[in-house]
Amino acid sequence: MSSISTQAGSQRTEGAANPPVTHDWAALVSRIRNGEPAGLEQLYLTFGHGIRFHLSRHLSRANLEARFQEAFSILVRAIQRGDVLEPERLPGFIRTFLRGLVADSCESAENRELTDEQTRVIEQKAAGIRAVLEQFSAQDREPLIRFYLQEKTLEQVCQELTLTQAQFSRLKSRAQAQFFKIGNKKPPRAVGGPLSLTTSA
Repeated sequence: MSSISTQAGSQRTEGAANPPVTHDWAALVSRIRNGEPAGLEQLYLTFGHGIRFHLSRHLSRANLEARFQEAFSILVRAIQRGDVLEPERLPGFIRTFLRGLVADSCESAENRELTDEQTRVIEQKAAGIRAVLEQFSAQDREPLIRFYLQEKTLEQVCQELTLTQAQFSRLKSRAQAQFFKIGNKKPPRAVGGPLSLTTSA
């Protein structure tokens, strides 16, 4: 499970617990997209500790601050680029984002810095999935988000959204066709980084 935590003042919540519902995540995303310094500061103060904690748990502590700064920079670019399709679910987006960064960084026993090539691939995957999901209505997008980004099984998605497997299979086939059109060899199971698009908070 992810280890994101948010903090309000000195209070910290570790683990995958949901942040306080009083946060207006959509407003925060809007401020970041507009390049407002106050938005970037709020993002840092709210999620900075949790991001560091997550990276320290899953990666080598060597050069942790450099890893954090790079991860935070990529996260900001993803938000500004519009990868957060559902701004009110920003915490879930960040959880998926961190899982992708950790997965890419842990391919070998020795943790390594994200290279420019890794960052480029991560951002390409995120942009590709975002481009596909934007072609679907909000109703159709939800099961695809749960399947591709939250990595839930077909059975789980159908049960949670009261869909038949036939209905979801037709929707997934439409998404697959779009993935193929933009050059993917196969539909990704999860975004490896800022990518990650949004998940439920």
